[in-house]
Amino acid sequence: MRFLVLHRALRNAGDFLIRRRAIELIRAARPAAELVEGQAWRPLEEQFTAPGLERFDAIVICGGPGFQPRMHPGIYPLMPLDRMRAPLFLLSMGSFFFPADRDSIASHRLDRETVAFLRWVSRRVPMISTRDQLSADLLEREGIDGATMTGDVAWYASATEMRPLPTRIEHVAFTPPANPLFFRDGIALLHTVRRYAPAADLTVVFHRNRQEPFEQAARALGAETVDISGSVEGFRHYDTTSLHIGYRLHAHLYCLSTGGVSYLVAEDSRGVGALQTLGNLGVDPFRKRPAPTMLRRVWSAMPRLGNPARRPTRPIGLAVSRVLGYGDPSSRLTAQLDRDVSDGFARHRAVGDQIAATRTAMDRALQMLP
Repeated sequence: MRFLVLHRALRNAGDFLIRRRAIELIRAARPAAELVEGQAWRPLEEQFTAPGLERFDAIVICGGPGFQPRMHPGIYPLMPLDRMRAPLFLLSMGSFFFPADRDSIASHRLDRETVAFLRWVSRRVPMISTRDQLSADLLEREGIDGATMTGDVAWYASATEMRPLPTRIEHVAFTPPANPLFFRDGIALLHTVRRYAPAADLTVVFHRNRQEPFEQAARALGAETVDISGSVEGFRHYDTTSLHIGYRLHAHLYCLSTGGVSYLVAEDSRGVGALQTLGNLGVDPFRKRPAPTMLRRVWSAMPRLGNPARRPTRPIGLAVSRVLGYGDPSSRLTAQLDRDVSDGFARHRAVGDQIAATRTAMDRALQMLP
């Protein structure tokens, strides 16, 4: 067997974690298969010859927030579907929309092109693997057959990666938000983390390039910073931390998958889906804040209009976060942390059981491969 595994590991460290763990899962399920990696953001015919594409027995797209507008040919250009011969498997695919309050989740719909593509996929394979129940429910509402929650490939760690739960808080890792609407809240949370554990080492970890507002805040608090963009190796930093608190989904999943302690603040449907699936270890800021349609549109535009990576738009994001932010999550998080410390992190122990229970569905998805 010869499989083409498509990934989107460009810069975001989380995408590199998805890539590694997806390949580990596929290798374990089909040890004799030859795996060839490809870039999911480029057309297949730019990467491989026609005879080369004919030799693949399956094409696997691993992970990522693919259920969004123009999934094909926008997010995943692939090739004209009438020329694809190998079956296409979607492994641990998730949704991506913002905001993700209850009303937005219930009313969210996929665009016509994406629905047509997913129906094309579902007619050719028995299952579409989703990384959380929110995404599976979204596909079910669209009438797409076979959507099954199998968990994120990133939360399936090997036994050798497991570690004991902490007995004291000696080192805290904090991950900042990507969406500028959460910058004010994130800086407030970072200050709370420092006050909560004043004697602990504190590190601000960037998953996709350094963010100047959080570098400044880290310097003011005497915290270290580290940028793990562009590879999977930086996740080893979390192996030596007592706990992670922050906004990066795959920092959260990595820590939980290896038996560690983590609290996530959701930024969009990706984070909300993870919290709903793995036990609400963190804060869903949308839960009690339904918003008018116009405000939701402003929120949705902010990651682009207030892009912190560009100097001209950076002040916009910071300014708007002071007016339209969701509110400092510190009190809710510290209350959870106090409770979990007192009972020996029982909720985190339960995550291992949830992951083990979901593994059966993941194994079924992997067994679909030729």
